[in-house]
Amino acid sequence: MIALGIVALVCMVTTPQVITRLEGMGLIIIFGLVYLRSIQINNGAAEPLPETTTSNPLPSSIVRLGGGLFGIVCGGKFVIDSSLNIASQMGLSEAFIALFGIALGTSLPELITGIVALKEKKADLIIGNVIGSNIFNTLLVIGTSSIIFPIQFNPILFSDLAICLLLSLMVSIFIRNSTHSLYQWSSGLLLIGYISYTTFIFIRG
Repeated sequence: MIALGIVALVCMVTTPQVITRLEGMGLIIIFGLVYLRSIQINNGAAEPLPETTTSNPLPSSIVRLGGGLFGIVCGGKFVIDSSLNIASQMGLSEAFIALFGIALGTSLPELITGIVALKEKKADLIIGNVIGSNIFNTLLVIGTSSIIFPIQFNPILFSDLAICLLLSLMVSIFIRNSTHSLYQWSSGLLLIGYISYTTFIFIRG
């Protein structure tokens, strides 16, 4: 519900079609409050991580982490550059490039992380990764960027914000069941929703 509220907040902030420096500072303050609250809620509530059968020394783990992050950055850059090149040659709009090509490139690491977490039977990491990333992007990235330079908001993107709000509401409803699980049928609906949305922004241009 936090992520849902944040999306609604950004919808209100962008009503004059510009995110000012003052509003950016407000988003950063809210970002800090959200994470402080998250720490308070989870303090002492988290279960200890199970012991793994294989243990790597700390220096090796740090090197692996750095290498993985480097690969994520490079892979994302390749995807973004290729998407921009293909879209520009096909005469697609900047809005489509941003909403599909760049969003796809920056979201692929989260998809890979989610698949790995699922294989390790750590489903909480999937939801936490997606929600945490959305909160970070919405509050800190937009907030910091608007402080550096106020962001002009294209009115055509209001429909995209509305769709984002709707999908966030759907996810919130889907996981609020007796087992707090996201079932295959609900995941399928979300996937269909993404395909439909991609088709919509392609047709819109």
